[in-house]
Amino acid sequence: MKKIMIMLCSLLMLMSLVGCAGNKTPELKEYTNGDIVLQLPSDVKETTSDGDFEYTLNNDNLIVYVSSITKEELKGYGWEDLDLEGFTEQVIGGDEVILRKTLSNCEVFSYVAKVEEDEYYYMIANYENNDKFYIVNFVCFSKDREKMESSFLDYAGKVTFK
Repeated sequence: MKKIMIMLCSLLMLMSLVGCAGNKTPELKEYTNGDIVLQLPSDVKETTSDGDFEYTLNNDNLIVYVSSITKEELKGYGWEDLDLEGFTEQVIGGDEVILRKTLSNCEVFSYVAKVEEDEYYYMIANYENNDKFYIVNFVCFSKDREKMESSFLDYAGKVTFK
């Protein structure tokens, strides 16, 4: 009986070590576009942007889209004297938000949306720097939300500006 207990304990210890290795935090690398600096996994690649995005990055687990708008451009939409929270409210519009947080450097919200046949989880982080607002979209498949949400919050909190 003692041998069985020792073998069982050894097996449990080995399994816990294997489990920890599988959940390893990825090494982060700086990615810069203009004034914005993002810290993302080192396997992320810069890709050609399509649509209204100034900067696009991706790997097998996520896509990151970056865009910005000046406060002067916002006046053309009738959005004057917005602070970061007010800007975020305008970006949210009437969308159904799953998560809403204020981090030390940004306002964050998230939602799920279906695009063609696939459902995606979007975490949007809004930043204010000088005369611009920056919008960073962190995107993954909605089935990966639980796995990616804390990483997205971590990446959002590490964004800086030159």
